[in-house]
Amino acid sequence: YYEAGELPWDVIIDDGSHLNEHQITTATHLLGRRRLAVGGTYIIEDIHSSCKGWIANVPNAAGHMVVDGTSGCMKTRRGAPTIFAQLVAWQTSLAAGNHGALQSLGVNIGHVSIYREAAAIQVIGYLQ
Repeated sequence: YYEAGELPWDVIIDDGSHLNEHQITTATHLLGRRRLAVGGTYIIEDIHSSCKGWIANVPNAAGHMVVDGTSGCMKTRRGAPTIFAQLVAWQTSLAAGNHGALQSLGVNIGHVSIYREAAAIQVIGYLQ
């Protein structure tokens, strides 16, 4: 970001550890800090981490970090919300007519599209 002249990106693709808590934190952090251009798309890859478990993509991690999705897809085995649950909450807010689904972060989103293994969020503006 800083090396790019602090200009917001048109597309951000999260293809990180696939740990649900990391996916939620990364999305809210990057969207809340205006790292995505208005009209841009934030893509979260491997959201099926909400529904399955596997060894996470974390280089040099002490021990094995496990993606701990469950068959219900809404909570991890530890009871924490999954990225799928967060996406559904944002999408539900939009379906109810609230285009400021991320207003607590200062972001207005136009849509949340959920696919089999990925999701796309479009930013339509930022609050002042």
